Amino acid sequence: MTGKVNRILITSAGGLVGTFLIKHFQEVGNYYLVGTDMSEYVPLKEKLDAYYQVVPNRSEAYLDNIRRIIEKEQIEIVLPISSYDVEMYSKKEIRKQVEPAKMLLLDYEIYKILHNKGKCNKFLKQLEISVPRIYCGEKEIKFPCVLKPDEGTGSKNVIYLEMAEDYLYWKKKIQGYTLYEYLEGKEYTVDCLFDYSGKCVGYNARERVKMNGGGAVISKCIKEERLTEIIEKLELQGNIRGPINFQYKVVDNRICIFDFNTRFASGGLPLTVYVGFDIPQMLIELILGKQVKPWSLSENAIGSTMFRYYEESYERK
Repeated sequence: MTGKVNRILITSAGGLVGTFLIKHFQEVGNYYLVGTDMSEYVPLKEKLDAYYQVVPNRSEAYLDNIRRIIEKEQIEIVLPISSYDVEMYSKKEIRKQVEPAKMLLLDYEIYKILHNKGKCNKFLKQLEISVPRIYCGEKEIKFPCVLKPDEGTGSKNVIYLEMAEDYLYWKKKIQGYTLYEYLEGKEYTVDCLFDYSGKCVGYNARERVKMNGGGAVISKCIKEERLTEIIEKLELQGNIRGPINFQYKVVDNRICIFDFNTRFASGGLPLTVYVGFDIPQMLIELILGKQVKPWSLSENAIGSTMFRYYEESYERK
């Protein structure tokens, strides 16, 4: 047993978010950090207190792997990072199997709604939140438009259709997709954290100035008062919990949400932490049953900009 407190397991530790969390937790707290990933090639593996290569989480052996790690390392908190991790741990029966380790995320029923782009579109529309139009018949399609997988992560496999010929080509090749109106304008991401009761303890809006692979590499903080009404509508549901992020554009002077993710944002999370909304640290405190002070963006933080770039690391065998 080390002198470190709060033993944390970070799943999918080799990804962009996992890498940031490893660096961040080392800076802000005296944590015992354990990472897991399917790959042996994890950028900050040597900075973890322990690392385990595990089978894919869709494998039957995965949960046995995780339970052994939790028992051996005396894990107190599990942070599911990827959408696939969130999907699995959102099931109450899975969370029960990894006790006494704790986590804070939504339940499977609401996860399945928010993770499915069509169902999420309908859910938000019922809350009187603006969303892109779904084209149900070929005669009503207006080009350009966007073809999105019903279940997917971020902008992965999203297809921009400029003309009718593009649609005729793609509709023969793919299944499980829905056609949406294309929204012009700048893209914004909102990072949120909801507590166990479904109360939002803070949110931060960022302009996605430049993106790479769906994640923001240049991002700028903005202040958008109209988001308060949207957050309040989400809070009324009482079943949205943990780190959440969503993307929107401003269309006809209204906020229109076109993507919703039930996890940490993969691109601009460091900027949100930089301006004072430390979602990872606040999440740990909520899981530990501590009171957290609601957060809001200060005036002097508006316009803060993040430039994200690659950094090399090396390992000798």
